Amino acid sequence: MKKIFFYTFLVLSTAAFIASCTKDRLQDARTDVNINNENLAQVRFIHALSSNSINTVSTVVAATAPPALNFFVNGVRLNAISSATQTFTSVYGGAFPGAAILVASNANGNNVFDYAAIPAGSSRVTGAMFRLIGASAADSVVSTTFTFDKWKKYTVIAADTIPNQRFYAFEDVFVTPDTGNYAIRFINLGINLPTGITVPTALDVFSTRRQANIISNIPYRGSSAFVESRVANLFNNILFTTDTLLIRTAGTTTTVAQVNGFFPVRTRVYTFVARGVSRIAGTRTLAVNGYLNR
Repeated sequence: MKKIFFYTFLVLSTAAFIASCTKDRLQDARTDVNINNENLAQVRFIHALSSNSINTVSTVVAATAPPALNFFVNGVRLNAISSATQTFTSVYGGAFPGAAILVASNANGNNVFDYAAIPAGSSRVTGAMFRLIGASAADSVVSTTFTFDKWKKYTVIAADTIPNQRFYAFEDVFVTPDTGNYAIRFINLGINLPTGITVPTALDVFSTRRQANIISNIPYRGSSAFVESRVANLFNNILFTTDTLLIRTAGTTTTVAQVNGFFPVRTRVYTFVARGVSRIAGTRTLAVNGYLNR
């Protein structure tokens, strides 16, 4: 009987020891994962670089959309390059990761975009375009160094026209809006040049259903904070759930771009980006795109 008890105790002790070792290994593995995650930042990239030429060899007519853009971080390509078809590159107004950001006529916010995980710390972000005529090579057209903090989320946007193009980084700092509300942010990278004005103007975001500015006086290259607003508003005894957002020259009623049929969803968070140049017709003119942050 004593022998049976001894062997039973030995088996149970061995099993407990093995389980303890396994648990320790699992804890170590989880710790390693957490350490790795601490060294990463999350970044979304947007192509709002309105130039339609890379160099004198590749110029095209003014109304033609800019070439697709490929994103690199510290020399590592993030999206694929196809010199023949530009497949998997980010088109003008598009984003990476994910598909093109929501266009003004379809800004209902049903697409949530992922973020690319990149090492925290100092990183050089580079954008390369394909030459449109005479070659299949890609040229670096914009490169900027940023410091990304671990765990934080950022939107990085390529904007401006050659030779002054660069990337701009905006930290995505938001909280979940209260029930019945949504949150909206506006980034002004659109070059609005009224007649006689040579410096891009500040912009307002005017809500037609509220008949008021929901965001005011955002300077060129500036960003608002995330502002909460109701998903539905009562106006003239009518309950409106959709909205038209008018992008106006700050302090005036002059509309330079607009978002039609915007249907905000409660607790969602949106960013709208002004891009392009007001004095250029066609694809490159001043316009607004939007996307979901959550």
